[in-house]
Amino acid sequence: MYERSHFVKEINKCRDFRTAADDIEMVSDQEFYRAIGTPTDDKHALTIARLEHETKSRQTLLEELEKLKVLNAKKKKTISI
Repeated sequence: MYERSHFVKEINKCRDFRTAADDIEMVSDQEFYRAIGTPTDDKHALTIARLEHETKSRQTLLEELEKLKVLNAKKKKTISI
């Protein structure tokens, strides 16, 4: 009886476990599936693919932001001359 209740508690802990990935705002499911094609039934592989896609998207956006900052600085410099 004790072992059973212990296992039930452990199972519930695992089911309630939240990772940092749960709090990340990611692109919509439709946009993600459009980017990778057909979804897989393996939830773990799907989560990894989704996080990798999100990382690449954010890196691309960061590079674009840096380019725009440089362009903005050049324009401000031109205006102030």
